[in-house]
Amino acid sequence: MEGYAVQSGVKETRRRLKKAGFKGDDLEAMTEVIAGMEERLATKEDLARTEAVLRQEIGGVRTELREDLRERFEGFRLEIGGKIDGLRSEIRSVDDGLKGQIDGLRSEIRSVDDGLKGQMDGLRSEIRSVDDSLKGQINGLRSEIRSVDDSLKGQTDGLKGRIDGIRWMIGLLLAFTVPTLATLIALALR
Repeated sequence: MEGYAVQSGVKETRRRLKKAGFKGDDLEAMTEVIAGMEERLATKEDLARTEAVLRQEIGGVRTELREDLRERFEGFRLEIGGKIDGLRSEIRSVDDGLKGQIDGLRSEIRSVDDGLKGQMDGLRSEIRSVDDSLKGQINGLRSEIRSVDDSLKGQTDGLKGRIDGIRWMIGLLLAFTVPTLATLIALALR
């Protein structure tokens, strides 16, 4: 069917050129030039196929990025979880050690109770500080992940804008190329 459309287009072009005053070799040469140009023009189907391929590639990149982010996040989560567990274990160990010392020194603690209470408060404050620091690191990682996600969305939007720009340029080229070329050829042959 496509070959028939090209043949019909060639016949129509030849008829128009004859009507414009072209004859003989000039008529054949102009017909071949215009037919060659028409074969190189992109069709709507070509553009649709190109768009589908681009959309598929963008989808693949988006999927890869999401999987990469998920893997990174899982790695961060496991690493932080391990550090938190280690700190908890250390805290328990310190706490157990303190309890053992307290049990062994109860008689001495009565005499120096105020001093030991101050030390205990200091240890609790340090533990809270470490806990707060870990919470801050976790929140920082969450913020970083959100930032990467926003960046990916921006890149996707940028690609969509480029595709729209390419579509517009192709439409503009299609709208002006053939009529302008026919006018130039007609003017050049007068």
